[in-house]
Amino acid sequence: MVKTSVEKLYFQTYENDEDCSGRLILRRPDDENEVVRIHADEPFTLTLAWITSMGYMPMGGVTTNGCYPTATFIPETDARYLVTEIYTRERCGLLLLKERDGEYAEHVEFQPRRGKRGWTESTSWCD
Repeated sequence: MVKTSVEKLYFQTYENDEDCSGRLILRRPDDENEVVRIHADEPFTLTLAWITSMGYMPMGGVTTNGCYPTATFIPETDARYLVTEIYTRERCGLLLLKERDGEYAEHVEFQPRRGKRGWTESTSWCD
C-alpha cells in the first residue's frame, strides 16, 4: 500500500512501468491517511504531480506549472509505504518510506525516472 502525505498532490501510475505509457491519474488524496493498494513483487512506477499553478488555454486544454518526480520500485508483500514530496525553490523530488514497527522510518531504494511530456495518456511519459 502507498499513501501520500499531503492533499495537494496528484498520484499518477502507469499501465506499462517500462516507459510510463498508459498513464492513469488517480484522484487527489482527501487526507494524509488515504491508502492506494498496489501489486507486490513487480515493478511499480509512480509520479507525484505537485501542481503550483494551473491555467486554461483559449482553445481548450490546461497548462500547469509544478513538479513531477517519477520513480520505480518493487513493493514487498503486505508492506505499507509512504510517499511524500521534497521541494525547494530550485528542485523537487520524492521520498519513499516503508513502515516498520508502526512508523514510516525505513528508506526505500527506487529508480528515479526522467519524465517527459507525453502526447496522449497512452504514450510514454518517462525514459
